[in-house]
Amino acid sequence: DLRRPPSRKMLQAMLPSLDDGARQRVRRLLSNPKALRVLHDEGLAWTQLEFWTALGVERLDLGLFLLHCPRQRPRSYTVASSSSLHPGSIHICASLLSRAPPPPLDAAVAALVECGVFREGCRAPPRPC
Repeated sequence: DLRRPPSRKMLQAMLPSLDDGARQRVRRLLSNPKALRVLHDEGLAWTQLEFWTALGVERLDLGLFLLHCPRQRPRSYTVASSSSLHPGSIHICASLLSRAPPPPLDAAVAALVECGVFREGCRAPPRPC
């Protein structure tokens, strides 16, 4: 699921493919429980793109990324169809999950800069409103 930050396992797996600076910052992240809590805070809802961009990584090894990317989570839906009522068609009932938009990442980025995980002056990409 690309809407979640990389897991500890994924970060460890991606280490060999990162440049020296990013590798060092990821190692700092993995060794700092406070920094990991900031990254995995459900309320902040970091995405893969936001994390890798803020970390300053411009390219990832596609094979490794796809191999270790979190799997897509199942979506909530139910097939509610009656062939006697609606012959030749299928009806799907879907629940739309909604939540408030996540807060800006400025404070989280500042905390990760303080932990030495992100470089001074880094920014996460802007979030849609």
